[in-house]
Amino acid sequence: MNASRYVHIQLLVSDEEMKDLFETLTPFELYNVSQVTKEPLVEKEIFLNAYRSYFEAFQKGEIEIDRPLFSLALTRDQSAVTQKELPDGRVLTRIVKPVIQMRAHSYTIAGGKLHTMTFGTDAISWGIQLSFPHLYEDVVTGEVKDTLKSGSENIELFKALRVWVRNKTKPTTLDIEGNAIKTPLRKGSLV
Repeated sequence: MNASRYVHIQLLVSDEEMKDLFETLTPFELYNVSQVTKEPLVEKEIFLNAYRSYFEAFQKGEIEIDRPLFSLALTRDQSAVTQKELPDGRVLTRIVKPVIQMRAHSYTIAGGKLHTMTFGTDAISWGIQLSFPHLYEDVVTGEVKDTLKSGSENIELFKALRVWVRNKTKPTTLDIEGNAIKTPLRKGSLV
């Protein structure tokens, strides 16, 4: 699916807060969209356990990310993803309608500025990024559609996410080259 004008939410929350977020967003499914796998549907408990391990390592100053488990599609609409079984029994999952996309998030600071979703030796791990597109191309008709007017169940999922983020997290201020800089990064109250 081609999409654009994403809203990105970068967030670092405790494992307890992540569990609360999942409970708030339920019902929804998690799909592994980063690799071909035998089990494209990811159980929420499997992700929450991986996130707990990540958060515990983060608190110790270590970086330990299971990238495939942090590259997921969150959806209430099962028709938003298609699956193609390959000859070896593995499944390729593709996004065909707007979903909330999750990725591991990291940032760098360069030239006195924060750069999100950057990787490399200087990158600082910072939880996850959740993204939702405003525009997408219908895979059948080729028509460009406004996600908010599409009637997708995932619009309500995204709205619930935004409300939770607003109510349960706060903006983060970073010290960048001796200056207190307000950033779009959000953190939970237990971080």
